[in-house]
Amino acid sequence: MTPTPTATRTPQPDIACGTGPAAGGAKSGGICGGLCGGTQLCRWDHSASNQGCICVDTVVDCDTGGVGQEMCSQGYCDRPPTMRGGQCTQQGNVCQCR
Repeated sequence: MTPTPTATRTPQPDIACGTGPAAGGAKSGGICGGLCGGTQLCRWDHSASNQGCICVDTVVDCDTGGVGQEMCSQGYCDRPPTMRGGQCTQQGNVCQCR
């Protein structure tokens, strides 16, 4: 008797930022995720151009507090403002996503 080979699961391939199936190119559920080059993160574009998920430098990431309170006007979160957690706000001089 020869053993029956067991099927191996293929892991879901990582996708590039902005190429996901959800809104704005988000990976799932409207939350940005995906690969960016170097030290960049996949975040939602809060600028007037509203491009959806884009790669931004970690220093403007609101999820980690950015680099100071001035980031509240130019920082990025990982989801659009219409979703909970997607708006940069200043609280205790720390930028957060609410």
